[in-house]
Amino acid sequence: MSTSPRLTILAPHFWPETNAASRRLTAAAERFRDKGWRVTVIAPAPHHPENQVHSGYEGGWRRVTHENGIEVVRFLPFLVPPSKLALRLLSESLFACKAFVQALFTRPDVVLASSPYMFLGPAGLLAARSRGASFAWDVRDLTWKYVQATGRRTFG
Repeated sequence: MSTSPRLTILAPHFWPETNAASRRLTAAAERFRDKGWRVTVIAPAPHHPENQVHSGYEGGWRRVTHENGIEVVRFLPFLVPPSKLALRLLSESLFACKAFVQALFTRPDVVLASSPYMFLGPAGLLAARSRGASFAWDVRDLTWKYVQATGRRTFG
């Protein structure tokens, strides 16, 4: 039985996507792996920036692979147009629920949730508390800005 600490990352984007969030989280996962951590990443199947699942990742609602020493659990995303705020929030909520359940099975010592999916933070916190793990929320891109970005009136 390994005594290496276990890190579970809940990520909206991960390699092979090439946006800033993917690059940042992939680099973090690799760094922790290099330091001896057992790293599991829970992410949607790659779909950015086309809003279409990348070739080779279609089919199956859940896929587990080992990529460069990192366990990656990918769920087929519910893809919606970026302009449809209510559907986007539903999509992100569904992923957060799947990520929460999956995170419980990883038996983490630390859970790291990343934005811009705002529901990953609460899902990660709940998973960490349920398992007696530490929690960190990497907030960089704010989903809360969706309303403003779509041209809708915001409060305040």
